[in-house]
Amino acid sequence: MLVPLAAATVLFSAAAPTPTGGRVVAASLFKNGYAVVVREIPVTDGKATVGEVPRAALGTLWFVPAEGAQLRSVVSSVVKTKTPAPLSSLEEVLAANVGQSVQVAFATEDPALGKAQTGRIVSAEGQLLVLRTAAGTVALPKAAIRSVVAAGGALKWQREVETRKRVVRIETTGAGSGKVLMVSLERGLLWAPSYALDASDPKRLRILCKATLVNDLTDLKQADLRLVTGFPNVPFAPTGEPFSTGAGIEPTLAALVRAGAPDEARREGALLTQNMAAAPGGLAFDAAFPPAPQIPGEQLEDLFFYRLSGLRLAKGDRAIAYVFAVESEYEHLHTWDVADGSLLRPGAEGPSDEPGEVWNCLRFHNRSGQPWTTAPVTVTKDGQILGQDTLRYTGRDAEALVRVTKALDVRARATEEELSRERGAVRNSAGSPVFDLVTLKGTLTARNAKPEPIRLRIRKELTGEVESAEGNPSVTKSARGLREANPVSRLEWNATLQPGETLERTYTYKVYVPSRG
Repeated sequence: MLVPLAAATVLFSAAAPTPTGGRVVAASLFKNGYAVVVREIPVTDGKATVGEVPRAALGTLWFVPAEGAQLRSVVSSVVKTKTPAPLSSLEEVLAANVGQSVQVAFATEDPALGKAQTGRIVSAEGQLLVLRTAAGTVALPKAAIRSVVAAGGALKWQREVETRKRVVRIETTGAGSGKVLMVSLERGLLWAPSYALDASDPKRLRILCKATLVNDLTDLKQADLRLVTGFPNVPFAPTGEPFSTGAGIEPTLAALVRAGAPDEARREGALLTQNMAAAPGGLAFDAAFPPAPQIPGEQLEDLFFYRLSGLRLAKGDRAIAYVFAVESEYEHLHTWDVADGSLLRPGAEGPSDEPGEVWNCLRFHNRSGQPWTTAPVTVTKDGQILGQDTLRYTGRDAEALVRVTKALDVRARATEEELSRERGAVRNSAGSPVFDLVTLKGTLTARNAKPEPIRLRIRKELTGEVESAEGNPSVTKSARGLREANPVSRLEWNATLQPGETLERTYTYKVYVPSRG
């Protein structure tokens, strides 16, 4: 249980524990490069120091004591440290060794100086090196010096550099030793899923899912990972947590003000989740670290987690992990989607008699018992790659459709012609024509030039009111046309074409178009 933290002015003894970055024991990886990371901080005599503060997203950094302990205080502060750094030039070496006895060699022999001089460095200021030698004090031009060797003792070749570092000091009560879990949302861990579909068997499709893991965050040693499928609501991920970043008052206040403007925050956060697909769901930090059964995956609200246990992955490493392999019945479905040719629709180029694109697709169902996230999919047969597409988010028992190749042996053509026009069908209050009512006839023709029968699905989008359609297609009216003069409809035919068979379907519809006078 958390208790109120002590005042931020709590003083810590000089004998503070040795700083530690904490070992990553668990992480839940999203597909956008963010992860909920859990680090384990050891506590000794009720104290712990975190020497590497994670760059956590605003509001996502939490400290949770374990084994009966309670938090007394958690304070983030900047400490000064001195670290050795090598000297990088002759100038720095001479300045650091003032008072030392050295032997100085010259690039060229000078009649007055000889090949070398031995003495104690008195000064190394400016362009001269002042040596006190057995013969007296001499001033030597630094530009003539080739090397410096210690004449007694050792040269100083390092200097101390003062650095500033932010650390977190933790105090607990109730248990002298134990651990504290540090939970935060950070950027630097990514999982990139992909699928392979093996269609070698004519009836059973083999589906393989793998995850490519990218670790640019920290070393992982025996960490339990969860690969998240879903759409997490994390609009403040781009904003750093001031406790860990040390951000000042003004930027912190600006970030907190955005909390009162959720629409703006969501727009910023949308960039982080643009490659994810699923129903919106909350990000549950509890899911990142409690014990969980050893199963391939588990559902928490609208997020689904695939589990990988005991992973070792150094910072900078990349790894491939196979997530699952399942089978499903499937069929080849040839699809022809005919776009709306009406000039009333944005981007339309008018009726066309250009050849249509027919795709050979695989249609199957998700029988794995767990959802499939959106990812690239590669289709193979007998060891050969046939094509690649995107497998969209597919829930349990839902249908999936993947394009394989264009069906060049299935030739399709769509044409439309005007049958009649009622000018001024709609007039304004002054009697002037506003819309003409045009009747159009469309013809869809598809021929199967393959040596085997095919299943063909034709979908036709159109703007207007469907009057008639050959072949008894299903007609669906879209809500896109509710505020327009014309409805938006979609016709769908499904048929089996034998080798050499030609299918022709006609339809007529009426559409209101602006009058020209």
